[in-house]
Amino acid sequence: MGYSLCKRKFLQLWQVETVRCYERGEGVADPSLPESASPAASIDARLQGRALHLLTTYGLDSNLQRSIQNIKGVVFLLLGLATLLGIGLAQVVNNSATRELSLPWVLFALLGVHLLLYIVWAALYGMKAQGTGWFAGVMQRGMLLFNKNAKAQYCLQAFVHTLRHYRLGKLLFSVFTHMYWFMLLLTAAGTLGALFLFQRYTFTWETTVLDQATMEQLAHLLGASLAWLGGALPKVTELQAGQVDTQVQVGRWLITMVLVYGCGLRLVSAGVCALVLMRRINKLEIDKQQPGLSHLVPLLMRSQTRTIDKDGALPQDTNSQIQPHTGKGNYLVHLEHEQPIPYGLFAEYQVLGVLASLSDVERVQQTLQKRPAAHIVLLIDTQLTPDRGNLRLIRSLLPLAAQLDCFLMTHEGHFTPSWQAAINDMKAVHRVRVRINKEQPNV
Repeated sequence: MGYSLCKRKFLQLWQVETVRCYERGEGVADPSLPESASPAASIDARLQGRALHLLTTYGLDSNLQRSIQNIKGVVFLLLGLATLLGIGLAQVVNNSATRELSLPWVLFALLGVHLLLYIVWAALYGMKAQGTGWFAGVMQRGMLLFNKNAKAQYCLQAFVHTLRHYRLGKLLFSVFTHMYWFMLLLTAAGTLGALFLFQRYTFTWETTVLDQATMEQLAHLLGASLAWLGGALPKVTELQAGQVDTQVQVGRWLITMVLVYGCGLRLVSAGVCALVLMRRINKLEIDKQQPGLSHLVPLLMRSQTRTIDKDGALPQDTNSQIQPHTGKGNYLVHLEHEQPIPYGLFAEYQVLGVLASLSDVERVQQTLQKRPAAHIVLLIDTQLTPDRGNLRLIRSLLPLAAQLDCFLMTHEGHFTPSWQAAINDMKAVHRVRVRINKEQPNV
């Protein structure tokens, strides 16, 4: 039940992000909700409903499903590769014509690299995620090899961004890494177990550089590692004697070591990481402050709140509003949602916040009604539509400023010409200017 809920929640985040990435690249076709949307739904549900509607409209639904199948295919392919590597590792250990195996070498080959990489993983997991963009880019380009459709890049870009933005990538990669090593070591242990079952091997405990006392101490430490399970490693002298019962005991001890400190350690770690990942996903909400989503929130909430439109117009909302000839102070206002302020242009301006609803208009009026501003700059995202509500918000600022500048954040916005035409209509009777940002803001 928990897995199904977690899977559905991540898919919803991915769907919303796919539509956001597509609209950032291709423009917004329809910022509104489908007619079947429930007016009582939460803002997250409204964004999800809009995403489901536009996935079909933009033709992204089939690409999204294909991307899911490709990701599953890559995962199963890599786990299959781990199985083959496990068989190969067992064959490397068994590469002896005399069937005489050095126990230190077998232990190092089976568990040495695994434990070393486990320590590296633990150290990296405890560090802050820095410089991971290259890995995300490689993963995205690698998955594109399986789907070269022009729209597939948006689905895969959205998948990678969702993992990075919501801090899920490290946990998901950890789960996969542990399961990869679990399959590899389990296959190696199974292959060695089958070889030990049908063939006779002799284990030796010899070295060229270590003395006898060091070898005995090392054997004692290794033997104590499985004492809590009742497993014991014979003494070095007993191993060197080569008795049959001793060899059987060593073989069982070796397989148990791989299963406990190899497969068991990886399986438990994967389970812990998976539980943390599921809890984090279940607590997630759509980040509505992202570029491409923040301007949708006021539009989707207007049916639930008092809006500025023909049914909720301000009493003074008319083209004949009186604009003051003088004022004091320079102010900066964001339309609908907060915008990145162009560097160095408005350093001396006082920011009055976001203008998105009637309550925002009343707040700005309370600040400026006694002393109008000399200059107000209104930052406008040209991905927004110049609908009646937005134009009424702009007109509400006219009695509060001697000069109003509508600053369009980019000349490449989908609705830039519409904004220029709408604001030029106001210029006939008011002191309103259109300014366009010459540099793309950092988003």
